Amino acid sequence: MIKVQLFICFFVLMMIHSANAMTLSSLNDRISSNQKITIIDIRSTEQYQKSHIPGAINIPARLCPYKRLPRFGHVVVYGDGLNQAVLKQAVSELDKKDGIWAEALDGGFSEWKANNYSITVKSGMIREELPYITFEDFENMVNSRSDILLLDIRNQKNRSRSVSDLKHRYPNIPVVHSPFCNKKRLKQSQSLFVLIDRGDGASEQMAHKMKSAGIKHFVILTGGEQSFHSPTSQAQ
Repeated sequence: MIKVQLFICFFVLMMIHSANAMTLSSLNDRISSNQKITIIDIRSTEQYQKSHIPGAINIPARLCPYKRLPRFGHVVVYGDGLNQAVLKQAVSELDKKDGIWAEALDGGFSEWKANNYSITVKSGMIREELPYITFEDFENMVNSRSDILLLDIRNQKNRSRSVSDLKHRYPNIPVVHSPFCNKKRLKQSQSLFVLIDRGDGASEQMAHKMKSAGIKHFVILTGGEQSFHSPTSQAQ
């Protein structure tokens, strides 16, 4: 009976612990104090080579189920911070391996970078890159995140009937037309802005303004309005 109770307690503790993710500040403290910990970057090799968290090793998410690994013990796993489904799957696959206990990094690389924590970058001239997502990525985010704000910067004048009604299509997601309205409240909420234009470059222009104003939590929907009329979106 005692053994059964101990097993149940252990199982419950493991379930509670596995539901938690390591915070950015906790990982930064461990790195700064040189504590032994293995960090795994599940993004593509190309993304990893451009920039990553110091000391991280690269195992793309698609390889996690097949990669033979040493008994690392406690590992912290991070992705781009956008596709939570891919991250959860990778953590689950790594957690199945002998001698490994995998834990996700809350917010992923995008949040790590946005909070100005140390990163490793490829030598040479660094070209500014803006974060783009596909329509498929966007749909995954809608289904897995609750901190999204749709930043509708499509031309408000002379709208045609073909323009998607974002509030109707995504009734549970707030839609705003400026990232600077009630700036203090939005900044405190740390919401992720999804910039949507009409494919006219307005998102890129807005992104530069936002970065200049210190707003770093945003992504750009590739194709903007056009993505809602693609065969992929129609099938959703």
